[in-house]
Amino acid sequence: MIKRRGDPPGLVHVLSAMEACKAYEPWHGKRSHQTFLRHTSGKCLHCYRYFIDDTLGVIYLRVPTWCPFRLQFYCNGHSWLARSLKAAGIGYTMADNAFIRLDDRKRAQQLADAFSPDTHACHARSLRGAVLPVLDAFGQRYRRSLMQVATFLGKKITAQLTQEIGSRFATRVEGTCVNHCLGKVLVKMYDKFGRVLRLETTTNDLSFFTHQRKLEHRNGHLSGEWRPSKRPSTA
Repeated sequence: MIKRRGDPPGLVHVLSAMEACKAYEPWHGKRSHQTFLRHTSGKCLHCYRYFIDDTLGVIYLRVPTWCPFRLQFYCNGHSWLARSLKAAGIGYTMADNAFIRLDDRKRAQQLADAFSPDTHACHARSLRGAVLPVLDAFGQRYRRSLMQVATFLGKKITAQLTQEIGSRFATRVEGTCVNHCLGKVLVKMYDKFGRVLRLETTTNDLSFFTHQRKLEHRNGHLSGEWRPSKRPSTA
């Protein structure tokens, strides 16, 4: 869509999806004999409104069509930094959302460090009034919370994870090593005497990884499904 329309500021496109949401339902208390609204979970249509912003670049506002209209505002730090670099006259080259060339790395780091949550809070406030005029009728107020999504080898890192998560940086005689671990899986990057860069992934639990294999059901039917890997059998 952006390739066709170009990148001037404004609305790019609106996508919709049926997704889970928080909602209300009428409830009558048998003991209190009172009828009221209580919180519940449901599923409703959500509209993803994609914009191009002068400061933040590509952003979107996720708008549910059911009350209480819990909004989700998304911006990409790489997109924001690219706009900031352009405004500062610093040359750069990007591959997708990764910077593969920076003419002034020190200044780019200073700009990145200056990013504040308040930067996108004002944009979210201005957008929600435009996409949800019903808020004026309800007199509804919003409380803000921040969320950042991280992944490890394709798996999302969430608060519900029970595995140990950690990172370690060490410098030894042989070289410098950086490793990240999630449970029994370790990703390690190190250099050999400052000459060879090596990447390794080690694990003692193959079930962390999934692969597609044939499963035979009780009725004899075969199907291909994604399942955790198994330790290879030995003769």
